[in-house]
Amino acid sequence: MGEVVRATSIPVATGERLFSRQEFFGVLEAGVTIVQPDLAHAGGITEVRKIAALAETYGALLAPTVRSARSASPRRCRSASAPPAT
Repeated sequence: MGEVVRATSIPVATGERLFSRQEFFGVLEAGVTIVQPDLAHAGGITEVRKIAALAETYGALLAPTVRSARSASPRRCRSASAPPAT
C-alpha cells in the first residue's frame, strides 16, 4: 500500500475489506488518506469509532461504508456524525 501512496498525489482510500482496528495500523502507517471501514464487518459502531480515533491520530479522514442491508444506513449516519471515541 505504501508504494501506491508514494506513487500518486491523489488521496488514497481503503479499508472496506479490513475487519479490525489492528488491520488499519498498516495502511495508516503507509500514509493512506481516507479509511473506509465497513460497519457490518468492522465490529459495529463502537469499533468504527475507535478506528476513527486511530485515523485521526494519523491525520486521515473517515468515510464509513455499508455494503450490506438497507437497515445498516442509519448506523452509517450515526457513526459518521459521532465524535471520536476517547
